[in-house]
Amino acid sequence: MKRIVMGSFAAIVAAVTGCGAPTLGSCTAQQSGAQLCIEYSAEGTGVTADQLRAQCAMQSGTYAAGACTGAGRTGRCVQTFSNGAMSFSQTYSFYPPIDTANAMMFCTRLNGTWLGN
Repeated sequence: MKRIVMGSFAAIVAAVTGCGAPTLGSCTAQQSGAQLCIEYSAEGTGVTADQLRAQCAMQSGTYAAGACTGAGRTGRCVQTFSNGAMSFSQTYSFYPPIDTANAMMFCTRLNGTWLGN
């Protein structure tokens, strides 16, 4: 069983999300031998793509203006935070060697919503 170590990579922004928020980009990084991509959406938070790009670089990740790739993905999980008009979400995309069962377990630990693939 592969263990996912997120550390500060998951703590990209201490803001608060909702459905339909504009995508600010994504960050792909290798962690403990596994590839993980996190796609960010925010509304009313003041968080900018430039801030996410800088945070991604600090985590040795690769920032992209678009969504995470679906090629080879084993599953997705969304973690949403909201507080009135402010909203922020992180959609995690998992890739081998993380299998679907481990991705679902990680999603449960995040109190996220499993999206499948």
